[in-house]
Amino acid sequence: MDKKESFQADAIHGLRSEEVEKQRQQYGYNEIEEHEETAWHRMFRRFWGPIPWMIEAAAVLSALAQRWEDLIIILVLLFVNSGVDYYQESKALSAIKVLKQKLARMALVLRDGKWIQLPSRELVPMTSSNSKAAILSPPMPSS
Repeated sequence: MDKKESFQADAIHGLRSEEVEKQRQQYGYNEIEEHEETAWHRMFRRFWGPIPWMIEAAAVLSALAQRWEDLIIILVLLFVNSGVDYYQESKALSAIKVLKQKLARMALVLRDGKWIQLPSRELVPMTSSNSKAAILSPPMPSS
């Protein structure tokens, strides 16, 4: 049997359980590890970079020149800018979290000649799936 015939047979019967386990050992689960950043680190990042460094340098120069009014204005602008940026990033992260919850967590796949519903993390390369069913399947309740 050549590659073309083998691929057509797989399209009809799907992957065998042995092939699935072999691919899972090779590629791992279909998921991305997430590392959530702490709030303190997210806030600190607002003060690290070329633009904040210029503003901080201006604040230091104002302090050295003893121009206290300028120093106060520069520091207020620096902290307000950081606060607004932090707030916007928090809203964006919340939106991403909601979108992830709405993603299909189950997929309808062809395995050993039968259509079965599996968690999407169980998918491996070359899996025959019904993408419409995967998109429409409701998210599993988290336990």
